Amino acid sequence: MKEINLKSSTIEKSLDLAKDFLQTLVGPSVSELGQFLADKVRVWRLKNQITTLEKVQKILKEENIKPQQINLKVLLPYLDAISLEEDEKLQDVWANLLVNYIDPSKNLTSVVYPHILGQLSSHDIELLNDLQASNWKYYFARYDIKQDCANLIRLGILENPKSLQYGTLSSVTGINPSNYIEVTLFGKEFIKACQRNG
Repeated sequence: MKEINLKSSTIEKSLDLAKDFLQTLVGPSVSELGQFLADKVRVWRLKNQITTLEKVQKILKEENIKPQQINLKVLLPYLDAISLEEDEKLQDVWANLLVNYIDPSKNLTSVVYPHILGQLSSHDIELLNDLQASNWKYYFARYDIKQDCANLIRLGILENPKSLQYGTLSSVTGINPSNYIEVTLFGKEFIKACQRNG
């Protein structure tokens, strides 16, 4: 059996030959295809931005809000994140967030909310809405802390349940601590920032 030469110069030369050979087979169509796909992605991202910004304009008009200027540390991450958002419910949340930033009566100054919202799924938002609808009662049998709340705990929106005292909680209330959820102060402020009536 012939011995294979594994010197780096030999490997580099082989890769160059393979690249040149593939280029002769496909020609410029590969780069054109790449440009075509890049253009499609740009259009898709622009469409998502326009959809969300139209929602913002609608709220401003309905509520007769004269917008104030916004910090670029908020606006640039916001525009980038909404370009990737195609879930309509999350687009509504994004619209509420921007309106709260540009509504002078809200005095919203934290620059981290777009970064936080960009890491949430529609499932995370549903859980937060359930929390608020239940008047901040913290027990939900349908949620599993480890699976459903891990992201919200990681982001500091929910408390880490390790601090719960199993014996005291379960004996007094009958609640299973594995389904006991507590919202942090930061979490409540974040949720309020993402709602117009919060």
